[in-house]
Amino acid sequence: MRGMTLLKWRPGTLTAVRLLLAPVLITGCLDMTATELPGTSSDLTGGSLSISGVMTPQHQAVRLVRGGTPVTDADVSVNGIRIPHCCGDLYSGDLPEAVPAGATLNLKIVGAGVTFEAQGDVIATPAITAPVAGSTFASTDAVGLAWSTPADPDWFEVCVNCWPNSNEGYIYPASGNERQFKIGAGSLVDYGEGTVVAVYAFKKKFLKLASTGKINQDVLFVARSRDALIRIKY
Repeated sequence: MRGMTLLKWRPGTLTAVRLLLAPVLITGCLDMTATELPGTSSDLTGGSLSISGVMTPQHQAVRLVRGGTPVTDADVSVNGIRIPHCCGDLYSGDLPEAVPAGATLNLKIVGAGVTFEAQGDVIATPAITAPVAGSTFASTDAVGLAWSTPADPDWFEVCVNCWPNSNEGYIYPASGNERQFKIGAGSLVDYGEGTVVAVYAFKKKFLKLASTGKINQDVLFVARSRDALIRIKY
């Protein structure tokens, strides 16, 4: 297995993983206009419409900006389900149920002087195969994490101590062909009920329709594994 770089969360950071971990940032309409989601285009000049954000099998977070100004009155839908305007440039909402791997997410936007429609194929959600949920390790143990998925995404991220707003949370990026990672001794922190480990799969440039004319689109797709709860003995 190739080496991986350790990234630790710090106050004020907002990665794709942390966004998806914090329900208050996703379902609550907090004003996040000062922080770009991954995939946000930096080319917001000349009156072009920029479509960015993060799509998942169920939750959708789409950002619309024209010429540097948030678009707040568009009609946004995914698979025919309306995604309401939340705040700033963000449209945020959930589909009634998760869309399975291999099916499509169809994003349609009507407003800001354009009609935009594009779709992307949902990639498989990683399944953690080891350790078994509920496993117990000593704090001095290194823990071998393994997962499965039928095809390679663009990349993975391994989230350790993956509680919302965790000060001990770490994110380890891994290439799309990885299926295992060793969590170093002392890295897992038990909060009294165990600690959570999760794996995320990422697909960049998710929507098939290429940017044309005065529309720039760059949407990221993310699929999160089920949590593996691990207990630590001190």
